This record gives sequence, structure tokens and C-alpha cells, in this order.
Amino acid sequence: METKVKISMYWLMLGIAMILHTALATIGIFFGKDVTVPNATGEIPCTMYAMIILTMILPFIIAFVQMNTTAQWFKWGSLGWSILLIPLNVFHFVSSVFIEKEGIDQAILLFFVIVLNFFLSKTLYKFSKAHN
Repeated sequence: METKVKISMYWLMLGIAMILHTALATIGIFFGKDVTVPNATGEIPCTMYAMIILTMILPFIIAFVQMNTTAQWFKWGSLGWSILLIPLNVFHFVSSVFIEKEGIDQAILLFFVIVLNFFLSKTLYKFSKAHN
């Protein structure tokens, strides 16, 4: 598979996985679980919108741009963002599994996200170095 397509697929899978993660987190509603954030006022905070954009929408934008550009700054920026996501995803996995005690479905999905993120970063690094 062409490396640019492979990188785009990794980004798409990350975006889909984060959307699926959100859907799985709300499935408890169907079984009577209260998923309301403590002290919620009914308004969605700006920080939540920022997280949605950065973790669920941006991967799709990056995947699209990846397939349509050869700009070196974009390759390195994409690599930088993917590397920044690794500790975020590790923290999210640890907090979901060991602190919030989410289900096995979340544990498997979030672990997969870490593995996927690692492969994305590794592939982006090799791609950026090879195409200077």
C-alpha cells in the first residue's frame, strides 16, 4: 500500500475509533446508567468542543490533506500532532480502565488506539525522513 494512503487510513481509523469510543461511553444510557457529568448545567463547555474538534474531526481533515499535499511542513506537523496524541491516548486509556473502570469494550478500543497511534507516528517519521 502506498505510504500516503496508509498514513491517511491510520488517521481515519483514529477518528473513527474516537467517535466509536464516545458512542460506547453512552451505551449505558440504554441500561439505566447516568452518564451525566457531575455539576453539569446543560450547556456544553468550549473545552469539550475543542476536544471533539481535535480528537474526532481533525484526524479526518489531516487524512484528506495528507492525500492531497506534498508539503514538508505538513508532514512534520502531522508527525508532531501524532506524537502529542500518544501520551494523551495513554492517559485516556489508563484513566478509563483503572480510574473510571470502563468496560472491556473501552479497554480494547483504547488500547487499539494507542497501538494505532504508535504505528501512525512510526510511519509518519519514516515517510517524513525519506521525502525531504
